[in-house]
Amino acid sequence: MEYGLSIGKSVRAVEDIAFQKDLETIQKMRTNGLGIIPTDNERMLSDMIVEAYNQIKTSPELIIIAHSLPFIFCNGYDISEKLGNIKTFLLSGMPCAIMHEAVDMAKSYIENGWYKRVLVIGADKAYSDGERTFFNTIMGDCVVALLIGPGGKRNTLISSHIQTNIIAPQGELTEENKINEFRAVNASLVRDSMEQCIAKAGLTWKDIGYIVPHTSNKMFWDGLSGLLHIERSRFKDIHINVTGHFNSHDSFYHYLTLIEEQVINKNQYALLINPGFGGTQGSTLLRC
Repeated sequence: MEYGLSIGKSVRAVEDIAFQKDLETIQKMRTNGLGIIPTDNERMLSDMIVEAYNQIKTSPELIIIAHSLPFIFCNGYDISEKLGNIKTFLLSGMPCAIMHEAVDMAKSYIENGWYKRVLVIGADKAYSDGERTFFNTIMGDCVVALLIGPGGKRNTLISSHIQTNIIAPQGELTEENKINEFRAVNASLVRDSMEQCIAKAGLTWKDIGYIVPHTSNKMFWDGLSGLLHIERSRFKDIHINVTGHFNSHDSFYHYLTLIEEQVINKNQYALLINPGFGGTQGSTLLRC
């Protein structure tokens, strides 16, 4: 699996980004695991997409750009011209889980013989510090490009599972009782998505070497570790302190980083999971 990355060039501390927040909120961010975050308020998302795309050496037949946040293009033509006029889809929705949907679509297209090589690009960024601070976490800027296709001896896409059950539809603006209702069931919904993904592959938890999670909040994974009766050390969110969260593609970024660091090794299974606030969950199982 070929991949390309583009990361925010300005690495900044929590206190610098969240300077308008009170000390209690900043302390919660630190407790959640945040330290320094790569940001790029000035650079256009399209430039970051092109930078990641240019690292892919094999030409794709289709490009799917997955984005959680409102996109900067009214259609795909503007960005398609910058990507060699390859057929390009823009896929949005399912906050913090949409890249899992795009990967699952690419897998289906290839298995059905419609395309041989599909490039999935996870692309989200903020353009101001106010946009990137919410729910005691901070969004960093990153683009991840993955070339999915047949063959290849490493990083095999095994299965995906995406589900949506919207409970808190307006994020932070949702009425408090709905936010509380969502939080009461969120861990169970995430567990279900992960177990469904594993079951699709005909595997069990014993086969899974590592869980590579969405890095918005370390404490959530503390709780899920207990709920699943899985050692906390198997949840690899160790890079949250230098990334913050990258929306739906942070688990993919962390997976690639963990391979480079030889934490995840050949033939080990890694389960990537991104839940989105309000009621969406995406899981993808990869074999290194």
